[in-house]
Amino acid sequence: MNAMGIRIYSDEPGRPAAPGKEKRAQIRCLQKALLQKALRDAGLSADGREELPPVRKTTYGKPYFPSLPDFHFNFSDSGRFVVLAVSSEGPVGIDLQQIVPVRAGIDRMAARFYTKEEAEALSAVSSPAEKERMFFRLWTIKEAYLKFLGIGLSGGMNRYSLRFASAEEGEILPRGDVPAGVYEKASFRCLTAPEEGYLMTMVYKP
Repeated sequence: MNAMGIRIYSDEPGRPAAPGKEKRAQIRCLQKALLQKALRDAGLSADGREELPPVRKTTYGKPYFPSLPDFHFNFSDSGRFVVLAVSSEGPVGIDLQQIVPVRAGIDRMAARFYTKEEAEALSAVSSPAEKERMFFRLWTIKEAYLKFLGIGLSGGMNRYSLRFASAEEGEILPRGDVPAGVYEKASFRCLTAPEEGYLMTMVYKP
């Protein structure tokens, strides 16, 4: 998929893996394969070699290639799928979530992670299926934004609110004063997930 200089790649393992080390190894293998394809597509795979450039990580663990400052990428995995977003125009964040029962309870989780207004809006949804879908839609947007910033969930989802321009697109806004480094102007776009039962969102520089 092409949009604003961004490509989205997805894949799934050829065989089921046991949870734990085997699953993590399988995910790492898929991530490497997706990055290799993305580098080839961008014309950055030197002489067709399959080895990736040296990787470094930010303070919060977001990987990047020091030798390729204009090659921005971000991974997400959930259920059976691994997805990769690649951008030539600045940082990018992506989040994929399989829609599954929220064992801790949607209202409790929303009160903990979302803004007061978002939690109240969720609480008012009467259809369990719609409520579940809305919960995960908000989650994918907010987690993709924190990954865009490179700070992960420690950045706090309830520091930001969402302004929807349409059902699928919008922007992220800060709530009051936020510390330096934990807000940057960005837009989001809800994408078609690899399979029904999943939701996926990317965040990018407008």
